[in-house]
Amino acid sequence: MDNRMVAFLFLSFFQNTNRRLPFQQKNKDTPKAMNNLDMVIYLLGNSLPINFRNLEISFSNQEIDWIENNERQRRWIIRKLQSERSFRDTSNDVLFPERIISGFSPKQLTTLTLDVISTYDKLIKVTAKQYEREWKEFNKNNSLLAWFKDDTKGKIECLTKRYEEKFDDDCFINNVEDIAILIDTFELNNQQDKLKNLFDSIKSLHQKRTFKKRHKDKEQCNVMLPTDLLKRLKKQAVNHGVTRSQLIQKILIQAMNDKTLLDQLLANDFTIKKPDED
Repeated sequence: MDNRMVAFLFLSFFQNTNRRLPFQQKNKDTPKAMNNLDMVIYLLGNSLPINFRNLEISFSNQEIDWIENNERQRRWIIRKLQSERSFRDTSNDVLFPERIISGFSPKQLTTLTLDVISTYDKLIKVTAKQYEREWKEFNKNNSLLAWFKDDTKGKIECLTKRYEEKFDDDCFINNVEDIAILIDTFELNNQQDKLKNLFDSIKSLHQKRTFKKRHKDKEQCNVMLPTDLLKRLKKQAVNHGVTRSQLIQKILIQAMNDKTLLDQLLANDFTIKKPDED
């Protein structure tokens, strides 16, 4: 009997009989997770009722080969199941079997949930195939995730800060998969506007932090300059292959490093020559 079948029988029995297991613990209303060995011992040591001995898994491995081993897809499938009318009364023990059994990967937990639900709702086979198509389409939308490929840590810090400010709630984001789950939650709740607003503020904050980091030895200085002078500075900057800011910085540094030049500049009239006098 493989782990999938053992877990299937165990969870089916637990779900359908609503039987509390004999765990020795202080809080009997919240059974702790069992490991695989515990499950085998329990099932073999306690005869299953007749109606459970002939239970069979509905899905072949080929029918569920699209299920991935990641928490993001698992959360997505759970949300889809919860949104289906026929599964709204499904207990949390089936949707979240890790509360009862331990040692299973996200893919195994998803498979287990679908296996058990299919024992009392045969439409799950049709639904699972529909989910496969929907997931492939849904998973294409990764444009927001692509932004996190570089400086992931810094961007997660910005996301956490802005999320907690906007929603007054803790944000536990540790990696790109957590970000994907967060994005999925907004989209599945039809909160695209809130999602866009959140990410606009995250990108703005990150841009400011990046600018400060790159120019940590500099300080912004606003100076009012005549329009004609700004136009000429821009033209000269283009001619010399630099930005206007770089050109102004080079001129100022040159003047400050050459006392004679600086004295001459300060002694001269500050009248701006006409463009044709360049």
